[in-house]
Amino acid sequence: MDRGRQSGFSLVEILVGLVIGMLAMLAIFQTLALFESQRRTTGEGAQMQQSGLAAIYLLEQDIRLGGFGLIDNGGMPCFNINAYGSPQSIFKSVPLQIVDGGTGSDALVTARFDSDTGGIATGGGRAILTGNLAAVPANLPVDTGRGFKPNDYILISQSGLDCSLLEVSSTYAYAGDPTNVPVQAVANAAGTASTPTFPTYTGSSTSPASYATIVDLGQTASFITSRYYVSSGTLLQSDNGGAGVPLASVIVNIQAQYGVAPLNSQSISCWTDATGNKCSPASGDWSNPTSGDFERVKAIRIAVVARSALKEKPTGGATSCNTTTAAPASWSSLGVPTGSSAPPVIDLSSDTDWQCYRYKVYSTIVPLRNVMWGNM
Repeated sequence: MDRGRQSGFSLVEILVGLVIGMLAMLAIFQTLALFESQRRTTGEGAQMQQSGLAAIYLLEQDIRLGGFGLIDNGGMPCFNINAYGSPQSIFKSVPLQIVDGGTGSDALVTARFDSDTGGIATGGGRAILTGNLAAVPANLPVDTGRGFKPNDYILISQSGLDCSLLEVSSTYAYAGDPTNVPVQAVANAAGTASTPTFPTYTGSSTSPASYATIVDLGQTASFITSRYYVSSGTLLQSDNGGAGVPLASVIVNIQAQYGVAPLNSQSISCWTDATGNKCSPASGDWSNPTSGDFERVKAIRIAVVARSALKEKPTGGATSCNTTTAAPASWSSLGVPTGSSAPPVIDLSSDTDWQCYRYKVYSTIVPLRNVMWGNM
């Protein structure tokens, strides 16, 4: 063999080639890591947007229904309802209530009747009690029983008293005794009747307008209360005190304020937190408002905070998370009427790793249409 005619790479050339290859691979992997980080950030942003918009949409739809069947043309006919047979025997029957979460997330509670007729009086008008009502009534003395049918749900209200939810007896016949309607307690989920103690409704023979009135709610007058709250990064809905049902993921906080109008007005002039004395509540504090205070609430402003599902790595050589350095804001203070509460502060510090995530805030104003329509 002629060794002088052989050719190939020297050891030095091979080493140089390996170094160049390693540098190229390093650049490729860094580029891939950058693209993967951008892809993940984009994907997390899309998920936050989807969940945040879904949460806002679902809250808005239910809030708009708040007060259905509970609003009279003179306002709310009652502040509390004795809904016997339901999970709660007495419930605050206001269209919407904000439960202040302190430094955490607020919760929202809506109430309505799920009836085809809502609170619309049947038979051309409401029936009126013509005599006192016993604490546990078996019969209702009324001016007319026209429009009532067997097994109809009825709501009895009188100013200054809680309302009562009863059911017309299955034996009722208008032709039999049209001014004496037999009633029974509402059956609970087990099918058995509860044993309620009703308010004692009274009226004046010289002032019929002060009598208690009765509204026929139809055959399917389900009284529904829905609570919306955040737990473990998920927006949940609980109806009538039941288990929470997940509505939207990666939701970590809700903040809300009441939009308050002057008495006998529909124009919001003030925004207030669910606590404190802003907007001049009659009770002195929105943590314990009166029925008159709730009748002044015409809208609610909501901020929903969505968070990325995965943590981001520190950047710029930092040793601790620095993806988010300042907590997100609920909404701007620009244009907020004088005398209002400041925009709510979103406090995420209960999670020690809160700075490792990205956040998006979605806010909206939802009018309480049943409250406004009931005061026209």
